[in-house]
Amino acid sequence: MVPGKIGKYSRSVSIIGVGAMPFGDTGENPELKGLTEGEFFGAAALMAMENAGIEPRDIDFFYHGSANPKFFNNAATPNMQVAEWFGVRGKGSVHHSEACCTGYVGLEQAVNDVASGAHEIVLSGCVEMACGLPVPGKPAHLRKKITTDDVTPDLEAIMGSAYTRALGGGHIGQDDWTDLYKNEYGLTDSQVDEVLNTMSYHGRRAAVLNPLAMYRTPFEEIAKELGFDDPMEYLRSPFNPKTTQYLRVTGNAPSADGSACVIVCPTEMAHQFKQKPIEVLGVGTSCLELMRPHNEMEITREAGRQVYEATGLRPEDIDLLLVNYFVLSS
Repeated sequence: MVPGKIGKYSRSVSIIGVGAMPFGDTGENPELKGLTEGEFFGAAALMAMENAGIEPRDIDFFYHGSANPKFFNNAATPNMQVAEWFGVRGKGSVHHSEACCTGYVGLEQAVNDVASGAHEIVLSGCVEMACGLPVPGKPAHLRKKITTDDVTPDLEAIMGSAYTRALGGGHIGQDDWTDLYKNEYGLTDSQVDEVLNTMSYHGRRAAVLNPLAMYRTPFEEIAKELGFDDPMEYLRSPFNPKTTQYLRVTGNAPSADGSACVIVCPTEMAHQFKQKPIEVLGVGTSCLELMRPHNEMEITREAGRQVYEATGLRPEDIDLLLVNYFVLSS
């Protein structure tokens, strides 16, 4: 590891500000009802600026991420449409869309941007409005509930080769990935079920402590109401049914509306701002379609390899691993 550098670039980068909106359904939450995508992203951006102690004029460039802006918000260039909501209209920006890894890509792009010397202070954020759809001919704040009829005609385009099974049999290929992993490492179905339920349990424990989380009711409370003494018994029960060969209801991420932003700058100037900076030690990327089950593991290994090589760290040095995906089996 070369101290003070990101990969092959010349300088280190640190996070100096973060901001996030509550995650939930704008149609059901009175505090969120009527908010548009621009307001969601803009609010998170302004929070990040306040957290860092900077003003909109200090931002040199921003990245806007959204997994499917055309479908959910009828927007082809959402970065331009949201800029005026947080005072950066006319500033340079890029919109990007990489499905479930959009947030990771946004951070990676911002870090590499600053590390390369292109800009000094860069904001990167993502927004999703996944609980509803725009109403044709109406203002953006008027939205309708998503139905199966809304999704089905565009499902092939939405999923594409990123998630579709290579040989048919369903749009989402997570069971294929799990089969491969299970066979390679000699696991049983019950062991896979136990691991996924344990992940669900710990995910909910974290959500209970997070005031911005969508679901905050402890599994202990849900289990008790259903007559279970142990929350794991509830998670293994028909009250938490399987929706695929392996995934149960609690293993699928719910649709939510929400947004979050980060601000990065060169580490050498990071200490002049409001918060204690967090240095980014390294980033790694790899991209393949997931129609073939082995690709899921290959791209994860490759991205991890890049990070370990860039930082000199080893797996045993890692204290916490966070994985973002809309199905636990990934």
